Amino acid sequence: MKTILIALPTGEQEQNRFRQIAEEREADCQFVFTATDVVTEAQVAEANFILGNVKPQWIRASENLDVLQLFSAGADAYMKPGRSEERRVGK
Repeated sequence: MKTILIALPTGEQEQNRFRQIAEEREADCQFVFTATDVVTEAQVAEANFILGNVKPQWIRASENLDVLQLFSAGADAYMKPGRSEERRVGK
């Protein structure tokens, strides 16, 4: 089962829509909804997909991470050597 961490403020309607889309596609996943300012390092480490900005230094600990979708213009802080260098696309 994939873990999708949504580190953004979301309401019940938005959360239900995410779940509905997953159900329609028969996706084997679980959602973790939290806000950027309260997300934990453990949540980041367990996530396969992260939607939102989390602390860049926590990305290195995420062995399961397949996709990181940021809500910022730049990703430089997330791509510094030692954070995710060995998994970076186009290295």
